[in-house]
Amino acid sequence: MTCHVRRGAPDVQDACWNSHSKLNCIAACIQANKVGVDESLMLDPLGFVATCNSVNFFIVRAQAIWTPTTKYQMPGITRANVIQVCQANG
Repeated sequence: MTCHVRRGAPDVQDACWNSHSKLNCIAACIQANKVGVDESLMLDPLGFVATCNSVNFFIVRAQAIWTPTTKYQMPGITRANVIQVCQANG
């Protein structure tokens, strides 16, 4: 599901900071739980997929991995490791 809560622009709340203010992610999680799912897609301010409320988002298609840019999500260890494993395995 795609929730109504969006990831803020970096000048509003920088997604690359591991801050205590994750209210938008909590609101997205609550909305997801109300409709019976575990996660929801969160869009960036332009309407493109930014991330999920608590996990990374990937699409693997035709031997290519697609994932949102790190402009609106933390460029974390898990994301980097998944990309590295996919690239190593073609």
